[in-house]
Amino acid sequence: MVLRESVQLLAIGVSLGLPLSLAATRAIKAGLFGDRPADPVTLAAAVLVMSVAMLVGSAIPARRATRIDPMAALRCE
Repeated sequence: MVLRESVQLLAIGVSLGLPLSLAATRAIKAGLFGDRPADPVTLAAAVLVMSVAMLVGSAIPARRATRIDPMAALRCE
């Protein structure tokens, strides 16, 4: 459940972030030296890094949640 929610947030972020970053290329074009504003390798690398960070960041709480006894968690509520 934790991983599913994290992947959903990642999908929303990527689906909003890629078009917005492509739209913002005109504004940041002057600051880029030796790289095209819409370089697909750079965009893919950014998505890959964010995906790995999301997986590592959500795998730790998900693993911890699998070790908790469901009845003990319900008793605490």
